Amino acid sequence: MAAGSVLGYVCTPHEKHCDLLIDLWRKNNIISDIYFVTATFSDETLPYFPKRANHYIVASFTDVQIVLEDMRKKNMDGLSFMFSLDSAFFERCGE
Repeated sequence: MAAGSVLGYVCTPHEKHCDLLIDLWRKNNIISDIYFVTATFSDETLPYFPKRANHYIVASFTDVQIVLEDMRKKNMDGLSFMFSLDSAFFERCGE
């Protein structure tokens, strides 16, 4: 894979204390894009997402280890999701 190519996405709750993480990612060359997303969950998801949020940060990354370190440093304790472009999640089935 070429240097600087997106390897995946991270989705983490957008909470008041995550402004430092956003600033860090804006200055970091391993984050390609940052999006602010609103999501709505049904009550049926509560057993799976007990601390669900409505506002999220979605960022594309080129180095998963640095993203994980940044999240640990900034004490991101909400449920976050990471998606690799190499995983089956992004595969498209064809005939």
